[in-house]
Amino acid sequence: MIDLQSFPFSTGNMNTIDAEWLLANYRNLKGLKASYEERIRQLNTPSSEIQLIESMQLRARLMDDLPHGINQNSKIEYTAFEVSVLLEKEESERKEEIQRLYIELASVNEYIALYDAVYAGLTTSEKWIITQYYENKISFEEIALILEKEGKPVSKSTIRRKKLKLVEKVNILLKLLINNHSR
Repeated sequence: MIDLQSFPFSTGNMNTIDAEWLLANYRNLKGLKASYEERIRQLNTPSSEIQLIESMQLRARLMDDLPHGINQNSKIEYTAFEVSVLLEKEESERKEEIQRLYIELASVNEYIALYDAVYAGLTTSEKWIITQYYENKISFEEIALILEKEGKPVSKSTIRRKKLKLVEKVNILLKLLINNHSR
């Protein structure tokens, strides 16, 4: 899971991002994106409770289709009025949450786009190492064993050195991308 304390939600923090963080959190960013999109979808879908209250309020309309004052003798109208006041407050909070989620989603999308741009600039073997180490969570030793089975024997320390050089390369690519983005 992404360490939310280290997750820079605003674009102003883009200069502090490093390759290790981006590579290690890509899968989590994709999950976070899906989670935000689903929550926004849920918040944009009217609930059955709101529809029920609206139908109760519609019963309170007279033939001229204009809302009238509350009939004190009608418990349904009175309850619908009280609940509608609460729903207005909840609606305001819902809109604020949607706005916050859209801001956070935009930030997550920026990081995913950065990763995708960096990933596109890598060779096939570099992409393979990133996929194995960061996405599939395979250790250096296991990567070395896979390569050995494919007839390409290397030691785990060689894989580790390649990964460190790869992180340096990704840091350089990130700086270039961020500098070009900020212009």
